[in-house]
Amino acid sequence: QLGLTSGKHAHVITNAVLCSRVYHICQHETRREGFDATIRFLDQAHEIVENGALPFDLSPFLKSFLKVLRSLEGECFAVEKAFAAHHVKREVLESSRSLMEIVKELQLMVTESPDCLKQGLNRELTAYDEGRRRVVKEAIRIIKTMLTATAADSTPQNEEAQRVLSFFINSLGHPGLQKPYSMDSMPSWSILTPAYEEDVLYALQSSATAKELGLKPTKITALLEEMDDGFSLMSYMRAMFSQEWRNFQERIFHSFQHSSLTPSLIPSPDQITELDFAEGGMLHNYRLELQLWASFRGQLLARTIKGMMCYERALRVLLKIEHPPPHNVSDREYEKWIREFVQNKFQYVVSVQTYGRNRHSSDLRLRQLADSVEVLVRKYPALRVAYLDKVNSCNAGTSAKLKLPIHHYESDEVEVEYSVLMRQRGDLDPVMPSMGSCE
Repeated sequence: QLGLTSGKHAHVITNAVLCSRVYHICQHETRREGFDATIRFLDQAHEIVENGALPFDLSPFLKSFLKVLRSLEGECFAVEKAFAAHHVKREVLESSRSLMEIVKELQLMVTESPDCLKQGLNRELTAYDEGRRRVVKEAIRIIKTMLTATAADSTPQNEEAQRVLSFFINSLGHPGLQKPYSMDSMPSWSILTPAYEEDVLYALQSSATAKELGLKPTKITALLEEMDDGFSLMSYMRAMFSQEWRNFQERIFHSFQHSSLTPSLIPSPDQITELDFAEGGMLHNYRLELQLWASFRGQLLARTIKGMMCYERALRVLLKIEHPPPHNVSDREYEKWIREFVQNKFQYVVSVQTYGRNRHSSDLRLRQLADSVEVLVRKYPALRVAYLDKVNSCNAGTSAKLKLPIHHYESDEVEVEYSVLMRQRGDLDPVMPSMGSCE
């Protein structure tokens, strides 16, 4: 991203396998110097990206880069020692030797062609737009945090997060775990979750939901309304997930601070309550965030969809690691390629059989179910929803043309049923013309 290495260099460096053991008396000192140089290199890179221009004297930056390369050179030497002691396989040795070639090539470029290096840096900085600059700065910040954070700072406070991370990390050491496929050769797979009329998202208030949908108010499960015991469902959610509620307060507080609203209305995160999201409250525009927060913890179908869509997010991350953006491709084209590639590898379909009927229902609960499905489709563009629907066609000829089964006749109209696979419309999707109406 800075123009220091090519895509080939980056691929070799990120895929190289090194040894954690010490095989040389000077290796401890080399690692310490390399670590300190890496921190300085990250700070200097962050300053360059922040300013959008190279400093007048680039020698401190290049000096830090050379020390990082020297540290990698020492690690490659340690792999040679490990192979001689029969501690690593030949594949690790070959990977280390490829890394050594790249290190030597970069060292030669820094020492003998610094002007070419400056030109590459300037070219990359000139091509940066605000979005790309923000991504690179965030990447530098995350890498530095990973290197400098202590064990206490890195441990999440939430017990559920600790359990998930512990399970994942322990599974990596399973003896039967094989080397995974690359994204190019990975088999594709699809997941199907059947659903009928299960609740999807909690409503905030039944009266407000009825008003938004234009229906008569009836009793449905809502977060802010009192139940038979005099307590609201939201009060139970806050008590059960106290730490996660505090995290949610902080996220909403930061979003509110950066919005066009007056930040002084909410001086601190702990003063946010669920009543602020009700109609007329200061955070009413953020009410969907509260509904999603509660539903992802209390509604099985919503929680399942969120978990399954994490696969799609993980594939995006892996693909970006294996295929960094080329220099001659715009961010829009790159993101389009990422989206299409991942869609060919993974597809998640929720079969909400009665969605087509529920979206036209006059029952508040059924309409709210259909509306909740649409909310999740908008939140997760890669999510597919399959359902059954019916239409009154003008005549039997139209049904035959569409190859739809005929179920009922009445004068010249034919009622036909068909299956639909729905997804969120993308920016580059074509607009299909309407089939017209019966006259």
